Amino acid sequence: MDPAKIKATVDRYNANVEKGNDPDFGRNSLSSGFGKPAKIENGPFYIYPSVPVMIGTYCGLKVNPKAQVIDVFGNRINGLWAAGELIGGVHGAAYMTRTAFAKAQAFGRIAVKGIAAS
Repeated sequence: MDPAKIKATVDRYNANVEKGNDPDFGRNSLSSGFGKPAKIENGPFYIYPSVPVMIGTYCGLKVNPKAQVIDVFGNRINGLWAAGELIGGVHGAAYMTRTAFAKAQAFGRIAVKGIAAS
């Protein structure tokens, strides 16, 4: 990658953060109106090849507090548990960055306890 282009991109981003608006991505918050973007200022920084992926959703399987999957009629589906990004309704109005692993651990533990008890 061309270091001059990287510097120009970071300089543009930082200038937009100061203005409180990012026209390149059409946003003025980190996520869904929450949080403020921060300048990229202190290194060291590393560049690596990457591709976009989807890791968070606002939908998914409905579960009860025991991580048991609920059908469209509100009934528990016997023998079916779910955890992690597969379940919905955890985030509310905005995705909370860095919560996917904790959600998988918490509901995974609950599901495993239920499976072991069944």
